[in-house]
Amino acid sequence: MSGTYEKLPPRTAERKKEIQEKRQVSQLKRRLRKTRQGDRNQRRHLSDRMKPRRNNQFNKVDDLKRRLDRLDRLERLQRLALLDDMVQKERAFDQQRRIRNERRFREDPLIEDLLALRRYRQRAFERRRLPSSLAHSSRRLLSRRLLDLY
Repeated sequence: MSGTYEKLPPRTAERKKEIQEKRQVSQLKRRLRKTRQGDRNQRRHLSDRMKPRRNNQFNKVDDLKRRLDRLDRLERLQRLALLDDMVQKERAFDQQRRIRNERRFREDPLIEDLLALRRYRQRAFERRRLPSSLAHSSRRLLSRRLLDLY
């Protein structure tokens, strides 16, 4: 089958120039697509860091910086996920401790007495038979006992 095609005439300088221009245009379009930047009007609104460099060629340093940024972001996300996990575990642990303490609190006879004393003093205070300082001191005692537990 070789030789059945007619030989095309050699390309003229004009044709070569046309083809070169087309190629450049498509390259530019591809680059713009890759960098997600459209025409000048759109580019004007982007920050300086995101603007394409001269001739729309990003230099290697910027590319590396961008990659590092992406890696940093991933690392930060992973760290955040870890932190979130730790916080949830801590919360569960706190809840368990609170439940244990409440159980201990209910079983503690001294606290029962303190609560009864406080109720009595509160009632007496409402009837104005006790100076207010006593009612306050019983509240202080109780809150201190609660703080010791927790």
